[in-house]
Amino acid sequence: MASSIGLTHLNGFASSGVSFPPSGRRWNGGARVRSFRIAASETKQEPDLSVNVNGLHMPNPFVIGSGPPGTNYKVMKKAFDEGWGAVIAKTVSLDAAKVINVTPRYARLRAGANGSAKGQIIGWQNIELISDRPLETMLKEFKQLKEEYPDRILIASIMEEYNKAGWEELIDRVEQTGIDAIEVNFSCPHGMPERKMGAAVGQDCELLEEVCGWVNAKATVPVWAKMTPNITDITLPARASLRSGCEGVAAINTIMSVMGINLKTLHPEPCVEGYSTPGGYSSKAVHPIALGKVMSIAQMMKNEFQDGDYSLSGIGGVETGGDAAEFILLGANTVQVCTGVMMYGYDLVSKLCSELKDFMRTHNFATIEEFRGASLQYFTTHTELVRIQQEAIRERKAVKKGLQSDKDWTGDGFVKESESMVMCDSYTPQGKPIPSNTRFNALKIFSHSDVVTAEPWFGIEQEYTLLQKEVNWPLGWPIGGYPRPQGPYYCGTGADKAFGRDIVDAHYKACLYAGINISGVNGEVMPGQWEFQVGPCTGISAGDQRITEMAGVVLSFDPKPVCGDWNGAGAHMNYSTKPMRTEGGYEEIKKAIEKLGKRHKEHMLAYGEGNERRLTGKHETANMSQLQMGNVFNLDSI
Repeated sequence: MASSIGLTHLNGFASSGVSFPPSGRRWNGGARVRSFRIAASETKQEPDLSVNVNGLHMPNPFVIGSGPPGTNYKVMKKAFDEGWGAVIAKTVSLDAAKVINVTPRYARLRAGANGSAKGQIIGWQNIELISDRPLETMLKEFKQLKEEYPDRILIASIMEEYNKAGWEELIDRVEQTGIDAIEVNFSCPHGMPERKMGAAVGQDCELLEEVCGWVNAKATVPVWAKMTPNITDITLPARASLRSGCEGVAAINTIMSVMGINLKTLHPEPCVEGYSTPGGYSSKAVHPIALGKVMSIAQMMKNEFQDGDYSLSGIGGVETGGDAAEFILLGANTVQVCTGVMMYGYDLVSKLCSELKDFMRTHNFATIEEFRGASLQYFTTHTELVRIQQEAIRERKAVKKGLQSDKDWTGDGFVKESESMVMCDSYTPQGKPIPSNTRFNALKIFSHSDVVTAEPWFGIEQEYTLLQKEVNWPLGWPIGGYPRPQGPYYCGTGADKAFGRDIVDAHYKACLYAGINISGVNGEVMPGQWEFQVGPCTGISAGDQRITEMAGVVLSFDPKPVCGDWNGAGAHMNYSTKPMRTEGGYEEIKKAIEKLGKRHKEHMLAYGEGNERRLTGKHETANMSQLQMGNVFNLDSI
């Protein structure tokens, strides 16, 4: 029930930045007198948004998508100045004279009834074509941008008619400007397909593969193929593009649509001289569709192209850092934004970067690569979902049976259903340990020859609080109220003192079946609060459990779940080395504590968030700003 300070150095080892418990778990410690814990100082670094894609370095994964935001030098310069990771210019072709736009060419869909002028914009349609500016003008601006921003990534978007010589000429001319990569527009859904361009190529895999072959035989810079969503199976053109030499694919372009009918005039929108044509649909409303298409492509690439340096760029409805995180979690290397810039301006990138960093901090991700593709593993077939749920139902029934009666306990709920108690090391799709997988680095420490020689023993005592699921209030407490004062609950028995014992017993048995060296459990000072002990043991011997999930309660490691005089929840690490356990060991202990005291502030930062609410010098704790040492004196045992 005492609290504990976080320390990183002991007897000259455990100084490599290791932090043993996963985020949210707090391991405490001390020798016989409970005077310290072993855990490494964890310095939280600013998340790194930079990405390296097909040999191109970008300061962040946010890319201006091809369209109006990249229509000329002035706006592309603005994009670089605002901090976008890369810019894809508006699509160019050899003969801009053939490109004739109309006005109006945009329409908006707002939340609310048809024709609402006040609702939030959730959909955007355009019938705009590719760049109608002379190619020579665009090329001069490309060259000027690369001269002024040599370290920034400029990507040319190109489209041409079904003519090998035309494609080769266009590639040669754009590459002479110094652009860093090419995105081939096989996906524009309106206007251009009438000339057998854009989506007309992207929807014909045989034609697509032929044109990609021409492009990749000529290009000397990385080539991305931009996919159309207006196809039944988007993995078919994506596969054809990669198979014919493209380094990456981008998805999705806009969705062919009719934006709406004006119920007063009965004309479709956007209305041009009383007429309209289907156009490309974008903005927030397409985001779920885009996620589905990107997920399909990412799974295909993971299964069929995992050995190459291929990339995936996610596009569709990105307005927040969370939107971008979803694409990256599905495997995207970069995230393109076009309509969002038109709606909110070029400074949107600051908001996107800030929100993406917030997401990364929340999950302790240091780099984009640490979570790229992390959510792909959770997709499966509907048939498999049925099987998974049926197994989960059987598991919950087995656990419930075990919770209700020791007489009926068989352990099958844990022996046969391995998800109930898992000893695990977690890794990213790239095979690197995730930030909370501190077991990986801890194992390096425990395997070090100096540590092996020291023969360290650990005895862990972890306190926790069981909370009622819907109200986030301790188990056994009247909702919104308080029980009798603390005192009779510590190691207490009886229905009015021990709340959640069935859950605690189930956890204890699950630990035994999982092979964890659990040595005891007891009720703690505050009702609804418990403790379990593991050890003595060496090295790594703890894992995760889902007992409380099955029982319908919430387990909290919050250091101070209830304000006031109510006891907080900490943890204690009973620790010793062989020299500490032999003659003269007390002096070894004092030396170690004195060494730890030299970096007390750093150690407290590693102990865990929220402990400033618990370690106040009151309620049987010491003040977290002071290091104290004592012999069998619990007020010093933090």
